[in-house]
Amino acid sequence: MVERTESKPVDPLLLQAHIRGNDIDNIHPIQEVFDKRILPPYENEADRPFPIRYLVKARCKPSIKWRIVDEFGPETLEELPDGDFMFTAGCSDKENLFCWILSLGDQIELLEPCEFRGELAELGRRVYEIYR
Repeated sequence: MVERTESKPVDPLLLQAHIRGNDIDNIHPIQEVFDKRILPPYENEADRPFPIRYLVKARCKPSIKWRIVDEFGPETLEELPDGDFMFTAGCSDKENLFCWILSLGDQIELLEPCEFRGELAELGRRVYEIYR
């Protein structure tokens, strides 16, 4: 074991860069106060950094409503007469979309893009073959 003889003050903003191995027990916050920076308002541009390539529609169970609201916002959900929800949003990456849908299990059904349904079913079949 390495013996520690001195502690090092660390800027909290750089804390992650300084944590290596056993250094965690030697980290102490600094007392320096920083002036508040004036930043321009954030403007999200829909086509950057992740351009929308696909319009996604999916039928969702009420049990995942709050997860979707948390991840995509309430404007992406429309309540259906039977109590389920219609999710509509743009997506830039098919692989991330599939991972997200699979993480929701049987609480979501991808409706559009309809050409993704077959690919997602095939992926589900391959997963089933591993775990059956």
